[in-house]
Amino acid sequence: MLVLTRRAGESVMIDGTVEIKVLRIRGNQVHLGIEAPSETQIHRHEVWVRLQEQEESGSAPGSERARDATTAPAGAHS
Repeated sequence: MLVLTRRAGESVMIDGTVEIKVLRIRGNQVHLGIEAPSETQIHRHEVWVRLQEQEESGSAPGSERARDATTAPAGAHS
């Protein structure tokens, strides 16, 4: 695992196509902005785990339960 230190306003590039930027730090929360190609799927880890479990059990990953309303498509701005 690569461990980096970044301050608010600083970013990290991944493979030249994904930028992860530290937008702000408040207490113990870090707000990240992610810019990536639209075909890149981005999920919080706990959502990704749930999607993997549903895929393994044969549940339809496109069902309402599998969707993460807080996960915006890559490249989306909020």
